[in-house]
Amino acid sequence: ISENNRSVLLNDTRMITVLENGLGVGKTIKDIDIRNISGATVISIERNKSMIVSPRGEEILEEGDHLLVLGNTEQLRKAELLINGEEENS
Repeated sequence: ISENNRSVLLNDTRMITVLENGLGVGKTIKDIDIRNISGATVISIERNKSMIVSPRGEEILEEGDHLLVLGNTEQLRKAELLINGEEENS
């Protein structure tokens, strides 16, 4: 396994819920710039019992959205801070 592939295998996923007063409410994935700032990738959004797979940057985040995010521990922590301004108490 190449070093690049090995780092992909070490990534994890986290479900991040957009909180009522979260920084991301009403903003697009592109506005928050999750990928460039945190290095994490939003791979799906669960909203109102439906699933948006591979959401586009223009997707507007809503309170209660559940984002499935891929990245390493630090990338996931940064993504959660960008989305909510704080880490959820898990």
